[in-house]
Amino acid sequence: MSRRPLPDDEKANSPILYVAFGLASVLLILAGLVLVFFPPAFAASIVIRGVRSGRPLLRAAGYALFALWFIAFSLLGRRLMAPPRPRDSSSQ
Repeated sequence: MSRRPLPDDEKANSPILYVAFGLASVLLILAGLVLVFFPPAFAASIVIRGVRSGRPLLRAAGYALFALWFIAFSLLGRRLMAPPRPRDSSSQ
């Protein structure tokens, strides 16, 4: 009979590392979702509170928070979706 091949990943040998890596992945995904959805929701709540209480500075703070989030999100998206830069042949 042939023996089972050895795994080439250290996490495959230790179930604790395997589970820890899975939990870290889930937490990283959740952190990414929070960073995407929480700032606009928070900005909207500030704008709504400013409109209902008649405080224009609170409303302006909500719009400013949303504008900062939008600028950061669009710059990050532009950087991630940009075509790859050609490699310089002299650096290889």
